[in-house]
Amino acid sequence: RALLADPQMLLLDEPLTGLDESRRQNVLPYLELLRDEVKIPMVYVSHNREEILRLADTVFVVAKGRVQKNISLKEFEDLTQLPPVRRRDKS
Repeated sequence: RALLADPQMLLLDEPLTGLDESRRQNVLPYLELLRDEVKIPMVYVSHNREEILRLADTVFVVAKGRVQKNISLKEFEDLTQLPPVRRRDKS
């Protein structure tokens, strides 16, 4: 519906929250197509690392309602990388 109004920008605030993983994976390609083909700037609000890595080119870290910093997608990926799991010896 938002696209019918020919917007200059889209604000997507947690648009995939509440969807199961299967539905999320079905919808993400449409958001990528929207980003790549329609070329409308999007402000995408999410707590989901995978969504951010797939859709963003710049990440703004917000805390207490204020932008704390602006980081590249590579910096975001590095900052949110999970450490490798170490196996415990059973000896």
